[in-house]
Amino acid sequence: MQAQALGDQELGDRIRSLYPGLTPGERRLAETMLEIGSDLPARTAAEIAAQAGTSQATAARFFRRLGYESWADLRQQARRASGASPFEALVESGGRGADLGRHLAQEVENLTRSFGAIPPEAFEEASRLLSGARRILVLGFRTSQTLALHARALLLHLHPRVQVLPQTGMTLAEEGATLGDGDVLLAIGFRRRPARLEAFLELAVERGVPVVLLSDPAAAVAMRLATVSLPAQIRGTGPFDSYVAGLSVLSHLAARVAEAGGEAVRDRLAAIEALHERLDSFG
Repeated sequence: MQAQALGDQELGDRIRSLYPGLTPGERRLAETMLEIGSDLPARTAAEIAAQAGTSQATAARFFRRLGYESWADLRQQARRASGASPFEALVESGGRGADLGRHLAQEVENLTRSFGAIPPEAFEEASRLLSGARRILVLGFRTSQTLALHARALLLHLHPRVQVLPQTGMTLAEEGATLGDGDVLLAIGFRRRPARLEAFLELAVERGVPVVLLSDPAAAVAMRLATVSLPAQIRGTGPFDSYVAGLSVLSHLAARVAEAGGEAVRDRLAAIEALHERLDSFG
């Protein structure tokens, strides 16, 4: 079966749809491939198998189960889908990434697929956890740190103790030592994720701290560690990922936290507005 037989279904979607029925070795391969993400075309089949701790024969069978004749077919499809690097995607697009119509259509698709994949119960559970927390800790690295800062800006209107980790001048180890009862961790984990993100999530789980995860759907390991997962699509038409859906999911989550907070949130918002009149001047 050739790669194009999969039609427009993304490789990640195919892997996740098959995941419940995979063997332990195949699951390790699936998680490895999802974690590698856009770097997949740069790897060899042997490297994928070694990283997953499986044999090359197991890997070859898994690639065929996904609908590809060989690793070469799979890699070619992955390269066409995302590009091996942002610059390669720019070259292959021939400038089409600048087309406004395609850009808008992709953003709408990202939003539709993201909210369609997140059950209402996930937002309900996430908002309940965040609203009832003694302290909300927000974690994000690389590009995700920008979303983490935005998350704090939203949630600080609704909760008295919201902190981005790590604070300036502090280490993750020092911040991790303070994890305890009443804390809730909001982790922002869009690709490419450094290994320390999952390490910190593991620490949170060990300490009994609930984890709300906002990430792209390929964050298989992080999603397995999370109490609640809110996956958002990030596909862009140009050389870079889009975070529009992620920001929208975050905005909706904050609105749900505001609802869950009830009278306490209304009192806090009123107090903030009163202080704005005293301390700030807005045009």
